Amino acid sequence: MRKFFLGVSVLIGSALLLSACGGGTRTAAPAPSPTVEEFPADAATLARGEKIFAENCASCHGQKGAGGVGPAPALAGGKVKECFPSASDELAFVKQGAIGKVGKRYGPAEHCVVKTGIMPAWEGQLSEEDLRAVVAYTRSL
Repeated sequence: MRKFFLGVSVLIGSALLLSACGGGTRTAAPAPSPTVEEFPADAATLARGEKIFAENCASCHGQKGAGGVGPAPALAGGKVKECFPSASDELAFVKQGAIGKVGKRYGPAEHCVVKTGIMPAWEGQLSEEDLRAVVAYTRSL
């Protein structure tokens, strides 16, 4: 009788182990949603981003993102990538803006802290395509 229970236990344990190892139906993982890095940064996109930046962002960030004009930080020379290593994170910040976020960190570098909180949320003000073009442009500076 003891051998019977031992045999059944081994059989059940083996079945459980095999089923836990992927014996069931597998489904493919969902494809990741596209990120800005995957958005083409061809010459036309960069030119579009530069035009939109000049019309909407340069008054604070300076022409060509050099800063020094308004209260906003410089973006050129890789500064934007110090605060936003991921272009998707930069896109999210541009969409949300900085209003009401004074003192909050938005990136890994020490200088990535909202100082004035006056950057508007651009989501709904510019199209998704325009926002992506601006992000592609600022990352190229």
